[in-house]
Amino acid sequence: MSDFAGWAAIIWALFAAGFGIYGAFFVEVRNNQDLFIQDLQKQSRVASLAAALAALSALAQVAERLLK
Repeated sequence: MSDFAGWAAIIWALFAAGFGIYGAFFVEVRNNQDLFIQDLQKQSRVASLAAALAALSALAQVAERLLK
């Protein structure tokens, strides 16, 4: 079970990093007043997902340590 928690932490951390990079560099924030807020909301949703995955990764790391 400890091995599963370790691999889960690695996988969730990679997904969190991927979503963080995607949100920071690839979600376009257009210079249009009407679309600006929609773009920021999309960037916010991606950042929220990245944060949730990072939290899952941290919890899996804790579980791995406790199971040893």
